[in-house]
Amino acid sequence: MDDSVSTAVAEARVALAQAVERLAAAGARTELRAEIVEPRRVLGVRRAPRLQARGRVWRLGALLLDDHGGLFATGASVRAADPKHSALQSSVAHDRREVKVLARAAGIPDGETVDLDALPLHLDELAPGAPQGPIVLGDDGVRVVWAPGAAAVPLAAYLAERVELLAHPPRGSVD
Repeated sequence: MDDSVSTAVAEARVALAQAVERLAAAGARTELRAEIVEPRRVLGVRRAPRLQARGRVWRLGALLLDDHGGLFATGASVRAADPKHSALQSSVAHDRREVKVLARAAGIPDGETVDLDALPLHLDELAPGAPQGPIVLGDDGVRVVWAPGAAAVPLAAYLAERVELLAHPPRGSVD
């Protein structure tokens, strides 16, 4: 890793640590990061998949941040709820219902947001011109592409804005 990349990664780590500190101090709402695990077969019999918790994260738009400064790209999310049966549903609705069934079986309380398929992002593996999920190493440091087709914005500025929104939500925007 050359000096400019090392500097960019170090600055990104500082921004992440500051974000964790501010979110923790504000008592900002967290979500459950989990993954669907396919248990090993027992005597050749396939067992049902289950939802396994992987920790708590703060949702910051296109990114998820854990309390150790770990960064993840958002994947699918579902709100745990009673999985009511519907006779006619799209395949997407059916898949979401199946995840709700897994959440219920895992003892996740109704109303909890569960983030699935969160891709870990490794700052040490960033290389110029090689994006890693929504983050990319630009000439001026680590940047975030927050939506497909959107211009990349500096990570520190993106985090500052998202942390402020999560730590101090606008009136009427939360339950």
